Amino acid sequence: MSEGQGVDKARRGRRVWIAFGLLVVVVMLPFAVSSLVHGYRSYRLVHGGIPYRIEVLTGVSPGNRTQAAYSIGDCVTYRSVAVANGKGLHDESELVRGICAVNLKTAGRRAEWALADMIKAMANNARPASPDLACALANVGTPEAIEALELGLRSSDVDVRWSSAMSLGRIGRPGGRYVPALEKALKDETERVRQAAAEALKKIKAAQEKKK
Repeated sequence: MSEGQGVDKARRGRRVWIAFGLLVVVVMLPFAVSSLVHGYRSYRLVHGGIPYRIEVLTGVSPGNRTQAAYSIGDCVTYRSVAVANGKGLHDESELVRGICAVNLKTAGRRAEWALADMIKAMANNARPASPDLACALANVGTPEAIEALELGLRSSDVDVRWSSAMSLGRIGRPGGRYVPALEKALKDETERVRQAAAEALKKIKAAQEKKK
């Protein structure tokens, strides 16, 4: 092989490696950009303000809404955050709905800021509520919240029915209008729901006796 042929072969080899390198860059660049964007968004969710987290929670990406719901949980005692979590109870993602319900449960009585959305979510059988929503309603404890728990006893989701019965028992107010609903739950098709309803009625009866 002549010197000229050797030079041509070396040039071809370099071209092949350059082309391969460019191909790797073209293939990997979208992944690198996506990772940078994801990392920046995660940083903003952790260190950004409440308005930004609320904005992401109501955005179009399910993954981003999930991150936002997780990151906003420690701020749920603010009215705007509680309201945003209330809106999140209607999210198309079951995971987002569940996280928002947990956040509202953590908020205690302040979850009342989102009560209208909590009631709508409990009444929506097309997208069954999270069992944690029943606990959040019990923490609020207003007559409207108790009526929503009555709706929970008729949910198509067994976990919601069970949690609603347990929550009504935790409230345990004597003479409550929800007693007939609990009595009806004694005939539920699921044993643990029946047991929870029976235990709730027992607590209500004990509260009545104590009141006399």
